[in-house]
Amino acid sequence: MATQVLALRLQEEQLQVLQKMADSKGLKVSELVKDMIASGIAGAQSGAESNTKLMQKLQEVEKRILGSQSWLADAAMKVITESVAARLMAEAAAGNSDELISFLVNNKQLDQQTKAQWQANRANEAINQAQAVIDAISVQPFTLELED
Repeated sequence: MATQVLALRLQEEQLQVLQKMADSKGLKVSELVKDMIASGIAGAQSGAESNTKLMQKLQEVEKRILGSQSWLADAAMKVITESVAARLMAEAAAGNSDELISFLVNNKQLDQQTKAQWQANRANEAINQAQAVIDAISVQPFTLELED
């Protein structure tokens, strides 16, 4: 598979932490960063799978909203969609933070079992939070009473 070069700037302290992590694993910094990126992408993809129910509920909400002003539906769905995307990015960042925290605190890589458990806990919490939001924004039928 063809590869491309990605250049990025890091603070000196961040690079030192990455170097220590790479040394402890017997890797080059570039190899460690590739592994971290691959892990983050995999975590984001698994998080996306856990969002299937959320996306289905959002589509139901969108259909209900479409019965009202279409501009309002477009604006609301844009906000909701961007919020879901932000959540996925935050989830990936949290996974990478887990690795860094484990290394800084324990001077070793986070074991796969603990990593999987933390990811599962975060996914379950995200589902619960998403359900609470969906419940809170569900459109309820109402009647308008006019005075004579």
